[in-house]
Amino acid sequence: MKICLPKLPTAPEQRKPAEFWVGTILFLLLGGLLSIHLLLSALETRFHIDITPQSVSCLPWSVFVTDLEPVPHPYLGEAVMAHTHKAFQNERLGKLVIGLPGDSVLETRQGIWVNGHYWGRLWLYSWLVNEHHRVPKLPDHFVVPPGTVLLLGTNPMSWDGRYWGLVPIRNLYGRIFPL
Repeated sequence: MKICLPKLPTAPEQRKPAEFWVGTILFLLLGGLLSIHLLLSALETRFHIDITPQSVSCLPWSVFVTDLEPVPHPYLGEAVMAHTHKAFQNERLGKLVIGLPGDSVLETRQGIWVNGHYWGRLWLYSWLVNEHHRVPKLPDHFVVPPGTVLLLGTNPMSWDGRYWGLVPIRNLYGRIFPL
């Protein structure tokens, strides 16, 4: 009678499980990195991290996330990104929504009021007149018409709606969130 003993593994067969796990781990790491890259690429088309380049910012923070979804229904006090041909040759600008359709605005050389709330002086008025020989139109009183908003910065030296007027709501293309 012949006794059969189980075959003992040889050296190469003993390494096979370790090679398998190393390969599996590398595969999972590469798959995870690819998934993260795809997720970040998708988020990048909708969200941006922005840093304001000015030493004197128009908003109370200088680093923020911008959600690039259109803003069809802005609300009072909301921080938005917009563009207008009246300011910075249509460059992106971040401001607060201060006047909504139907709001009453009073603008004089002493300052601007929205619905009776004082929003500050027109600090740049004399700079516009003296340096650029341009006198902004200052109506005594107007009502924000439908489809437009008044955008202001929080800094009194902000180049904003006090000087370039109203912005169509269709030009609001994102919301701003401070970091």
